[in-house]
Amino acid sequence: MKGAYRIPLHLLAGTGGDTQTYQNVESAGINFVRYTLLPWCRRLEDAFSDLLPAGQRVRFNTDEFTRADLLTRVNAAKEQISAGMMTPNEAREIENREPYEGGDQFVMVLGTALAGIQGGDLPTIGTDAIPPER
Repeated sequence: MKGAYRIPLHLLAGTGGDTQTYQNVESAGINFVRYTLLPWCRRLEDAFSDLLPAGQRVRFNTDEFTRADLLTRVNAAKEQISAGMMTPNEAREIENREPYEGGDQFVMVLGTALAGIQGGDLPTIGTDAIPPER
């Protein structure tokens, strides 16, 4: 970070005289969001929320600033799908991909077998009777 504005050197087109790896640059970017942008976002959220009717609040979505690389996102989605925490279509929606038929069914990996896949020997875990609000 550099100076009073807390802007990382790589965003100012400087390297600071040292060699930065991708992970260091990624960490600096996350720290920039966390320690520079978020405090301002919170102030603006509070100011805008004061203008709204009681019970309503403004929240900025900063997920895009801290979005991981593709491989990390895919692995995280795969783990959540395998644990039965997310359906394949929910993971596809996060990546702005079209849903597919049957993709709202929860799938869980049980050892080396899969539960929840139609046509298998194991019972299905279930499907949302009513798709979740998105």
